Amino acid sequence: MTGELKRLLEEMQRTKEKLGEGKYAEYIGAWREFSGVARQEGALSQKQKALIGLAIGLSKQCAQCIAYHAEAAFSFGATADEVLEAAFVAVLMDGGPAQSHLGLVMKAIEEFGESE
Repeated sequence: MTGELKRLLEEMQRTKEKLGEGKYAEYIGAWREFSGVARQEGALSQKQKALIGLAIGLSKQCAQCIAYHAEAAFSFGATADEVLEAAFVAVLMDGGPAQSHLGLVMKAIEEFGESE
């Protein structure tokens, strides 16, 4: 069975595909192009960028963002420890609201990463 966060990602993808086929295709296309450029390897590795995205998603309390960036971080070789450290940087900067969403990070580790 697909996990909760995987379902969120699938729903987000379906929404983008639907919008990308209609009169908002230009918006979605521009977002995809910008997003692709921003995620490219550069001064920061793709793994580092995914971990930054995860931390920002946690501070914004965005389940889809946490899932998306956690999955990306694991795909680029991040460990559960790296994901949790990035999450605690978000908690450091955002405080209680980020801390209250750490359960989503734990679910992301279970669904996308290694088990420890």
